[in-house]
Amino acid sequence: MKKLFSTILFLGLLFSGNAFAKEEVLRCDLKFAPDEPGMRAEVEINLDKKMLWFDGDKYNIILLGDRTIKAESANGNVKISIDRFDGYITFKAASSNFIGYCKKYNKIF
Repeated sequence: MKKLFSTILFLGLLFSGNAFAKEEVLRCDLKFAPDEPGMRAEVEINLDKKMLWFDGDKYNIILLGDRTIKAESANGNVKISIDRFDGYITFKAASSNFIGYCKKYNKIF
């Protein structure tokens, strides 16, 4: 009986992990300067794979903190930082810097 219970407990713990981790999708409104018209971007985050996609471009998550997620391109030229509480995002590249806010984005239908 003890062996059966420990086997059931082991299997329960083995399969209780989040095997189907979904990606979080954010819709971001970004601006180059305060008086410039804004642009819209879509950000997908997969925390298990430590990957972030910004409008289809792939970035590696280098810091996954309680407050901030930081990602950068493979060559390190582009850096992205997202505040996990208020959605404040900074996008820094060699030729441009954007700031803005993101919010969760869900399908309507």
